[in-house]
Amino acid sequence: EKRGLDVEIARGYGSSPAAQNVFNKQFEFGIIGSSSVIQLAHQGITLVSLGITDYSASMGVAVLEDSPIRQVRDMEGKKIGGTVSSIDYPFFKPFAESQKLDMSKMQLINLDAKVRARALMDRQIDALLGSASSIIPATVSVGFNIRYFLYGDYGIDLYNNCLVTRPAYMEENPKICEAMVDGLMEAIAFVVRNEAEGQKIFLQEV
Repeated sequence: EKRGLDVEIARGYGSSPAAQNVFNKQFEFGIIGSSSVIQLAHQGITLVSLGITDYSASMGVAVLEDSPIRQVRDMEGKKIGGTVSSIDYPFFKPFAESQKLDMSKMQLINLDAKVRARALMDRQIDALLGSASSIIPATVSVGFNIRYFLYGDYGIDLYNNCLVTRPAYMEENPKICEAMVDGLMEAIAFVVRNEAEGQKIFLQEV
């Protein structure tokens, strides 16, 4: 509002769908995972990142606190759950290869994003692929403590969410894009400095 913009916020239902909606001109902007920007570019869905909102994708492998998986190599022989359409899924293979894990000794199970955390808590799987920012709230909030093997600790580190738009939109509306970036970054800085007030605003909004 301070910058003369009337902004409507809509749920994106994951980075890939949100990005495709921006690409298809249903939205002018989207906040999506940077790894998704890379993967979609490979598919010909080209977007431009205007600004990074947080610096760690927090992707990795989650296990319950009492899990016998104490080291990376303990994942061999175990059931590993993940969501194929999730932005983190393609990075498990390079992680496994970098750690010399034998993928043939692990059972990869495709799970719907809505039930994957529950599958871990119910011990239907031994470990779960996903971003900590998604998995931790879904588990810790209902009393399950977990541990994480973050890809970033093993040399596969990526930025997390970024503000994106279509290249043509940026070229045609540079002032609007600049205002969106400035407003978003000001909001992020406010929440970092005023955590309680930021939470209050968030809870009122949702």
